[in-house]
Amino acid sequence: MTIFQHHIYIKIINQLSDIIPSTDPCTFKLIEKITTISREWNEKVVPFVKIYLDLQIYDIDTLKRLKLLLNRKVTGYSFYISPQIEDSEIEETFSDLKEPPYKWEMSRLAFDISKSNTITNRWNIAQKYFRFDTLSLNAFNSDNVQLPPWSMFSGIENLELYSQTISANDLAIAIKTFSLKSLFMYQVKLSGSTDTSLLFKILGENTTLTNFSMYFCNFKMSKQLVRDLLNSNKTLTTFSIDSHSIESGQLDSTDEITNNTVSSIFVDTHSDDILKAWKGPNCLSHISIKELQNHYIKSIEMYYKSLNRVSIHSAQTKQILIDLVHLNHPFSILQLKSGCLNAVNIDFITAIKSNNHLKELEFAFTAPVLVILQFLKLQHPTIHRFATSYVTNTENLLQQLSSDLIANQYITDFSLKSLNHTITPLKSKQDFGILLNILQQNNRILSFSFLALDLKLEKDSEQYLSIKNLIQQNPLIFNLQISFNPSKSFQNLLTEHLISSEYN
Repeated sequence: MTIFQHHIYIKIINQLSDIIPSTDPCTFKLIEKITTISREWNEKVVPFVKIYLDLQIYDIDTLKRLKLLLNRKVTGYSFYISPQIEDSEIEETFSDLKEPPYKWEMSRLAFDISKSNTITNRWNIAQKYFRFDTLSLNAFNSDNVQLPPWSMFSGIENLELYSQTISANDLAIAIKTFSLKSLFMYQVKLSGSTDTSLLFKILGENTTLTNFSMYFCNFKMSKQLVRDLLNSNKTLTTFSIDSHSIESGQLDSTDEITNNTVSSIFVDTHSDDILKAWKGPNCLSHISIKELQNHYIKSIEMYYKSLNRVSIHSAQTKQILIDLVHLNHPFSILQLKSGCLNAVNIDFITAIKSNNHLKELEFAFTAPVLVILQFLKLQHPTIHRFATSYVTNTENLLQQLSSDLIANQYITDFSLKSLNHTITPLKSKQDFGILLNILQQNNRILSFSFLALDLKLEKDSEQYLSIKNLIQQNPLIFNLQISFNPSKSFQNLLTEHLISSEYN
């Protein structure tokens, strides 16, 4: 194999790792697959692959599991080591690792700093063998936790703070010390003065930070501070704060945001007020609108040239949702939340005909069966994914959808998700037979979600063997969520074939 071929394989595997959830057992199967191909792979490909796997190290057995993974020379893991594990056990486990010419490249190290006496030794041991770009500190709301000096954590690019108390000055020092790319705060309390003007001034002047997020913190940003931060910072690409972290009140009609670097913004229930002030060209790729109104239609058409995903919580009128679709704007993903239920009807589905940019359509509510049927009959050539988040009446649903699902030539990902406590479980073999027939007759469907069947699918049962045969006939299937109470053997079957499922 040439160096170019090695590079292609590395890139493909790393992209595959990005897709698989970091807690999915399929990740272990992927590691096994790529480390047993050949000696050449183990020397030229595997050391440069990064697998994003979250590991919780609570005892000596899970610590040994990490060692086994490292001995396969795959890196990129994120791991949390419990304070209950002795430093000597950690040192002993890692001491005989065959260290590569560089430190093992890991993604994230999480600390429980409520046991502050373990931090210094733990960090000194970890940095002997690993290089981390993300540091996660969780005080679990313990009082009087003394943070270690930031200078101890060299090489950190991303900082996560959970459930702890810190001064605004210490936060400012951390931002400067690390040249942070990302700062994430959850349930953080400010000690001493709650004046955050200096902190946010430093954030505004920062030239390295690309991601800023704060949720459920006890200090707030005014909308004027949000405006000033977005106007002054030229490196931020992601900005997220929840409603607990922003003061009420309105921006003046003369307030204007001219940021053209942020691509993703979430300001919870205050997003409309912020987006109204965004009156010029921007790079936003995802926006979430509380109530779709006429001024948004005009702004999206004029300024939002980079949009990929639009989430609408409610619409002022039924027509305005149709107007949005008729724009035929280049955004490819449309998510409609529960407030849009009454606006989604046959007229809306008909309007979708005129849009040739949409690729994914998602309803976060119980979509009427007639609407789903109308959409399937539409045979929309660009929409490959359809999802409705809640299905409460499952009786005869598969039977009603069956013929149109089989006939549809474009859908590859179809999802009818439900909350288990809201449905009547379907235990009949007839329902399973209908589902199986859909997947057999339409092999373009590679992802199917319908968690309403209450069948164990025990090994060697008729249903189990039918699904096994289906997977063999269509090896491109990557997701099957078809029972909310499956047997362990059925879960293992999916894992063996790297097929994702909600219960994996």
